Amino acid sequence: MAHTSLPSQLHCWRPTSASMAAEASVRRAQAQFLDADHHLERLEPLLVKEFTTTDLVETARTRQLVAESSMTEAQKNLTVATAALEQAKLASWMMS
Repeated sequence: MAHTSLPSQLHCWRPTSASMAAEASVRRAQAQFLDADHHLERLEPLLVKEFTTTDLVETARTRQLVAESSMTEAQKNLTVATAALEQAKLASWMMS
């Protein structure tokens, strides 16, 4: 039996707790990255004037890189969760 249009119940799907958690993780990781990035931007000019140490700037750079990596991982997890939700919606639609 071929379906030509999506049934109305398909439009009422809500994000799962997994996809909502993944979205929250992305927002949290983005905020942590922005914080780390701004902190590094504030420290770098201070190093030139010798108002901070190289170690503190390197620590800030490392924190920024870790935050960027966490943000990328969170975005990948969101993509997986969204794909799983879409697959579940399609499977449900095909079964009806």
